[in-house]
Amino acid sequence: DFTALGMATLTIAKGATSITINVASTEDLLYENNETFYVDLASVTHAAPVDAQGAGTIGNDDSQPDIFISDASATEGQTLDFNISLSAVSGIDVVFDILSYDGSAAQPADYAAVVATSVTISTGSTLMPWAVVTGDDALNEGAENFTVSLSSILAAGVGDLVGVGTINDNDGPPSLFVTDAATVTEGQTSLFVVSLSAVSGLSATFNYQTLDDTAVFTQDYTQVGVTVGTISAGALAITIPVVTLDDSRDEVPTENFILSISAAVNGVIADADGDG
Repeated sequence: DFTALGMATLTIAKGATSITINVASTEDLLYENNETFYVDLASVTHAAPVDAQGAGTIGNDDSQPDIFISDASATEGQTLDFNISLSAVSGIDVVFDILSYDGSAAQPADYAAVVATSVTISTGSTLMPWAVVTGDDALNEGAENFTVSLSSILAAGVGDLVGVGTINDNDGPPSLFVTDAATVTEGQTSLFVVSLSAVSGLSATFNYQTLDDTAVFTQDYTQVGVTVGTISAGALAITIPVVTLDDSRDEVPTENFILSISAAVNGVIADADGDG
């Protein structure tokens, strides 16, 4: 910080009242507090010491570093690793608070909440890792996110105070099944159930339509053209009604038609056809 003076004998000449002692300070790149050193007088002759010590103050001329937090991503069940960093080494401890906020991900189910105050990056360090544990669920879902925010910062400027955590899903889509409708008397409504093998975090969509078997749509039931069906996120099944027609014809005791599904999104078709 400065060039030390060795022991030296100095003289205030007869008729003078003072002399100047120069001490060279050293330039550095650290943001730091003002610093102090001392020059002492000793072995004074021909004068009575009143103040034998002088303080020298070296003022800081460096800007404080900026603080940043990175984004992070991981598969659910793994750890998200954020990096909190400074743009330069500092000669002063950098202190801050850190707090997480829900986005499409919610704590505690999707990640462990972050609440910490007076977190410190010590003098001489520029990096602090911060790990966030995520939860592993059985839901098929899209990537989810939350944020980690820095606040109440001391001894650092504003760089990037918000890190985005992305949790990627590791679950496959559930299977889709069509259940046969119960036998009904002509003129009544056949009810088909389309169901998932497990609850999903995403809505499952599919096309459905009726197809003739021994029953014919113009005579025995009301045709359903290609229609989009949706099982909403969190639900397991929907019911699809098909109206049968009451006629006066003499015919076989039982006639059948088919409800068929196709083009599934967010679900895998395991049983595409149900008999009615």
